[in-house]
Formats: sequence, structure tokens, C-alpha cells
Amino acid sequence: EAMAPPQETSSEGGPPQHAEEKQHQETKEQEKPSPAVTAAPAVAEPLRVSDVVGQRGEVVACSRRATLTDAADLLIARDRTAAVVLDEHNDAVGAFTENDVLQAYLINVPWHYTVDSWLLSDCARL
Repeated sequence: EAMAPPQETSSEGGPPQHAEEKQHQETKEQEKPSPAVTAAPAVAEPLRVSDVVGQRGEVVACSRRATLTDAADLLIARDRTAAVVLDEHNDAVGAFTENDVLQAYLINVPWHYTVDSWLLSDCARL
């Protein structure tokens, strides 16, 4: 009677692994992030908007009565992507961004239009 050849086993007692499978499994185990990497860092104090904005340099502001041209010129002159819009009491009432400039241009809004009118329109993104 013919005997079946003995089956090979791996060192762990399971079925044998080819060299490629072994290498793939070792690589996969190395890619698992350690808990220290995925844990969120502790924050000593809550961040304020001014903490984040101030990291980028000067914050620019324009009047809500400024024209779209004036506001766009301000962004360009100060190399900013957004400006805080202030009312007559210097309270922030919105933000005017480079996206607003582009949107106004694309839909042919007159450039003498005020920032306030723009922000109150259905076209502004905020």
C-alpha cells in the first residue's frame, strides 16, 4: 500500500508559508500603528481663533461699506486669502475671501457692489 508523503508544517504548527507570504505578513505587522502614534495629543488650554489666525501673520479687515474692488485690492496688497468684514462699530460681521472675488467675477457682479450687499446676497458662500 502506498503511503502519502508527509505534510510540511511551519514552525508555528500551521500550514507551510512561502517566502513571499511570510514577507507580506511581516510587512503587514510592521505597518500597524502603535497606540502612541494614534493617540490624540493632550491640549493644555483651549485654542482661540486669534491663536490660529495670528500664526499666519497680519489679519486684515475691511469695512462692510467697501466695494468689491476695494476688498479684492486689499487681499492682493496684503497677500491674504481673506479679510474680516467690520461694521461701523468695528464688530466682525463676516469674512470676505478670495473665493468671493472669484464667484463675483464669474457671475458678473458689478465691482462697485458693496461687500455688505455681497455678503447678504444668495451668492456669497458664507
